[in-house]
Amino acid sequence: MPISFGSKEEERVYISHVKLLKKHRILGFDYQVPILGGRSVRGGFVVDFVARTPFEQPEEVFGNYWHKGELRGIDRLRLAAERQEFGVDPIIYWGNELPDQETTDRVVTKRLL
Repeated sequence: MPISFGSKEEERVYISHVKLLKKHRILGFDYQVPILGGRSVRGGFVVDFVARTPFEQPEEVFGNYWHKGELRGIDRLRLAAERQEFGVDPIIYWGNELPDQETTDRVVTKRLL
């Protein structure tokens, strides 16, 4: 079954993770990871990516359509929940810093490695 991405930026970050698996031997990653019950439980949500480098590192892609370059209150709550769940600050990728695949590869590599 093909993967359905929420945005073109998410798809680019996904492709960058696949490249890192092959080139730099990150230990893996998961896409759309439910925490606090995921979308099926009130208050739960889904983390865009969790990379294993070797610890679990949450990552969020804040595309321009939904986020418009700013953190809303709900976003701040999500990031705090991720911080508590994983014990590290989530990496945030803003849509405007991911204009094409080549740039996305550089940004993701720099932040994860």
